Amino acid sequence: MRLSKEDIRYIKSGLKQFIGTQEYHRLSLGRMVCTDGIKYLAEKCGAFWLIDLVASYQIQEFREAHRFQLWKVTLLEGNKAVVTCKEDTGAANLVEQHIEFTDFPFDYEWYVVDGVMMVKSEY
Repeated sequence: MRLSKEDIRYIKSGLKQFIGTQEYHRLSLGRMVCTDGIKYLAEKCGAFWLIDLVASYQIQEFREAHRFQLWKVTLLEGNKAVVTCKEDTGAANLVEQHIEFTDFPFDYEWYVVDGVMMVKSEY
């Protein structure tokens, strides 16, 4: 899904408007839920794969040991990316997964808190 610069600006602007959630959405792997903001991100960017990637790490032991998680997707040259998770800014990575191809449109950070995936403004 190739997005124009205007589409990207629209999506980023829309993400800033989420300050809470009206509904929690159960994810395909059933290990967690996401907020309206994350659902919006996935729908607008065609990024349900990113939700599934994060959910795949949410086994009980990981989730209990790391109740607060800062996730980030960083785009690299050649339509590649790296997805990382850490407990806080400046901390060592708990997860670092390289993505060989993606059309995700921009670098982005979000949280997982007690099994709920949310955009930062929803925290």
